[in-house]
Amino acid sequence: MNNKALALFSGGLDSILAIKVAEKAGAEVTALHFINPFVSEEAVTHVQKKALELGVPLILEPLGQDYLEVILKPKYGYGKAMNPCVDCKAFMFKKAKELLPKYNASFLINGEVLGQRPKSQMRHSMQQTVKEAGVEDILVRPLTAKNLPPTLPERLGIIDREKLLGFSGRNRKPQMALARELGIEDYPTPAGGCLLTQVEYGKKLLDLIKYDLYNLDEIKRLNIGRQFRLSPGAKLIVGRNHEENEALKALAKDSDILMRVLDYKGPLAVITGKDISYVAIKTAAQITARYADCPKDNKVSVVFYRASTPENKEAIEVLPMASVIVSKFRIE
Repeated sequence: MNNKALALFSGGLDSILAIKVAEKAGAEVTALHFINPFVSEEAVTHVQKKALELGVPLILEPLGQDYLEVILKPKYGYGKAMNPCVDCKAFMFKKAKELLPKYNASFLINGEVLGQRPKSQMRHSMQQTVKEAGVEDILVRPLTAKNLPPTLPERLGIIDREKLLGFSGRNRKPQMALARELGIEDYPTPAGGCLLTQVEYGKKLLDLIKYDLYNLDEIKRLNIGRQFRLSPGAKLIVGRNHEENEALKALAKDSDILMRVLDYKGPLAVITGKDISYVAIKTAAQITARYADCPKDNKVSVVFYRASTPENKEAIEVLPMASVIVSKFRIE
C-alpha cells in the first residue's frame, strides 16, 4: 500500500479541507469528481477552479445509465425528495474504488463529518455506505477520523492519524475556523447543489419515469425552461431566456419539433415525445404564444419544424392560451 489517495471532490468546503488535512498527514492526493447529471454544469467549472487553486491533479468521471438505475430503485430509500443519499454515496465509493488501480492509488478520502447531515452522515448510515461499497478499511475521513476506528492506511502509518481531526455535529464553525487558518476564503455555502433534494424537481423527474423518458438525454433538459405535459406521448419545454433557448436548440433531438411565435420576441419551445399529434402541436403553440411578447387577445402565427429538417417550416395560427389554463399543463 502506497500513500497515494483519490479524494472524492465536490469543490465544497469539506472536500477542500479534507484534501488539505490529508496532505498534511502524509497523503499524496488526486481529486476525483463524478460528473452528476443531477448537478448543474457550472459545478464542474467550480470544481476545476478549486482543484487548480489547491494544486492537486483532477480526474473528471461522468456517471452513466448504471447510476440512473440506482436513483430509480434505491436500496436504502429516499430523503425528503427523490434523493437516495445513502445509495448514491455507496455507488460513488464503489466507482472510486474501481479507479484506484488505474491511478496507482491505495485508498480513498472524502470530506464527511459525523453527524453533519441527518440522513447520510449519521454513524449507522456511514457504516452502511462503506459496507455496501466494500471500502470499510480504505476510506479515510480526515475531518472526523478521530471519531471513527482507524482505517488500514492509518494503522500502517501511511497517513498520520495524529494529524487527522475529530469534527462532529452540524455546527460548521470548526470548518470555517480551519478555512481561515489555511487562508481559504472563497467557498460555496453548504446547502448542496443536488437537484434531487428539490421537491419540485422530483415531480418533473417522476414525469420522465412515468412516460418512459428516464434517460441521460432527457435529464439534461429537465432543469431547462418551463415544462408542460401535453399528452401521454408529448411534452413541451419553453425557454425562459436567451441562454435557455440556445441550450434547448443545442440539445434538440432529430425527432423534436421546435417552434417560435412569428414577428414577436419570445421563447424557443421544443415538443418532444413518441407521439406528437396535431392537437399537441396546437396546444404547444398556444402555450408558447402565452410567453411571447405579443397581444394576448389576437391570433398570432407560430412557426414550427422538425429539428432534423429546419428548412421545412410550417405555421399555425392560434390565440395565446390564458394563464389559468396554461397552469393545468404545467409539470409540478
